[in-house]
Amino acid sequence: PGRTERAWTVTHGAVHDAVRGGLNEEVLRRLHGSVAGWYERRVDDLSHLYPLLARHWVEAGVQDRALHYLELAGSQAMRTSAMPEAIRHYQLALRLSSEPEASVAVVDTLRRAHWERNLGDAHYACGDLERCAVHFGRALLLLGHHLPGARLGLVVHTCWQVARQAVHRLLPSTLLEAPQDRHPHLLEASH
Repeated sequence: PGRTERAWTVTHGAVHDAVRGGLNEEVLRRLHGSVAGWYERRVDDLSHLYPLLARHWVEAGVQDRALHYLELAGSQAMRTSAMPEAIRHYQLALRLSSEPEASVAVVDTLRRAHWERNLGDAHYACGDLERCAVHFGRALLLLGHHLPGARLGLVVHTCWQVARQAVHRLLPSTLLEAPQDRHPHLLEASH
């Protein structure tokens, strides 16, 4: 009565290479898209499949779906302290979103800044402070801020921010409220 479904997994590298070698790029793209779509339609909880779905959508050339799952996989990796994995996911998302031939709607700067900040956090957790600073700096630049370069600049900037906080504490918040459209940017920059 019911149709029997079979799931195929290619686990051996030589088999994988042989299958890939016999197919042209367009067929491979469609195959990856079909596999990813099958999982999306058939599996209720996709959370354990985020990296797999990201890879299939990347290979299928469907950047919006690939970016969606790369972001979810990166976030999941951050939550489980799998920092090297998070770094790979966010780096690929940034690379895909900046390709000129990408067939996706432009990724907004807030989303890119979020990826850069997460890369900074992941590199920090791995002990790579140099790369951490690079990604935090990029995130701030995307949000319209910058890190002061010289020690004097840092001191002046810190004094300015202390003064601003003092004014915020002394004056009613209605006088100093940031415009509503700036709130997400300010929240991201504050991390």
